[in-house]
Amino acid sequence: MSSGAQASGRGFLVITRLPILVVLLAFGTKATVDTDIWGHMRFGLDLLATHSLPAVDRYSFTTTQAWVNHEWASDALFAVAYASGGLPGLVLLRVLSLIAAIAILNRGLREVSWPSRME
Repeated sequence: MSSGAQASGRGFLVITRLPILVVLLAFGTKATVDTDIWGHMRFGLDLLATHSLPAVDRYSFTTTQAWVNHEWASDALFAVAYASGGLPGLVLLRVLSLIAAIAILNRGLREVSWPSRME
């Protein structure tokens, strides 16, 4: 591969990665608190305490209806982070999630080539 092709390939990677990186950082560092975090943390704490998935949402007015918590894994992560570190633990979890997303993006785009390059 010529040095010109390598340079254009690096340019494409920068053009491709930069907007995605900016969006990830913008959403990841957004200071607004999601009010659902407290419910998810409560469900996670209940999950850790009972070691079972609940069949109903005990904290809702629809407690008699069947309920499937499809977010139980993240709820458990929130609960572990909060139980072990309080609010700083939740911030650390958010930072680690952002780092993981950036690393996955970087790894996924590593082999992407310049679409208009002729070989």
